[in-house]
Amino acid sequence: MQGNITRPIAFQQKHKDAFPTENSLRWVLFKDRQKLEAAGAVFKRNRTLFIVEDKFWEVMRAEVA
Repeated sequence: MQGNITRPIAFQQKHKDAFPTENSLRWVLFKDRQKLEAAGAVFKRNRTLFIVEDKFWEVMRAEVA
């Protein structure tokens, strides 16, 4: 895998301009879960969710374009 791998809380704190609250990030993860998992942008390990930052933003940019 490439890019920084972080937990959702750390990701949200790092990107407060895009996700001002933890719930705003949770909503995107819930809404786009299938796309994000298919792209390898999120994965679970032992019931813990992780975000691959580079891939996450690729998926988000593709959705906007």
